[in-house]
Amino acid sequence: MTHFIIDPATTMGTVYLTITSMDRALRFYVDILGFRPQARQTGIVALTADGETPLIVLRAQPAARPRPAHDGAVPHRPARAQSGRTGTDAVAVGRG
Repeated sequence: MTHFIIDPATTMGTVYLTITSMDRALRFYVDILGFRPQARQTGIVALTADGETPLIVLRAQPAARPRPAHDGAVPHRPARAQSGRTGTDAVAVGRG
């Protein structure tokens, strides 16, 4: 098995997710994974782990449909939020 090492200086930007139910998504990301809402607009919520950096922006579209499994998109696999992330990315809610 080949082991891959990611450079420690690598950072990840904000992840934008289209969801069908804001209530259900917030129960998962806030109640289970521990993210905190940082900013809200109608149908959009930015989530943070450190209180400053938006890591996930949820955009509610009730009629959204899942992508087919074979479309080549990277599957979303949630992971527990880690605080202390460094970076200077500034993200406005609603961009993306």
